[in-house]
Amino acid sequence: MNTIDILKSKLNQISKDFQFLINENKRLKMELENLKDKNDLFTRNNEDLILTIKNKLKSEDKIE
Repeated sequence: MNTIDILKSKLNQISKDFQFLINENKRLKMELENLKDKNDLFTRNNEDLILTIKNKLKSEDKIE
């Protein structure tokens, strides 16, 4: 194998790896959106989380 063939092979592998990462990123984004749709506590933004905690503490008379 000459140098150009080796470089072509490496470039092809890098392209495949990159495409895999793009697809994996899309899949993970979809999973995250699905969790958000379920109103999962861990996927809420910080303001929602803080508000939820404050409301819970108020309901238990632990803060005013």
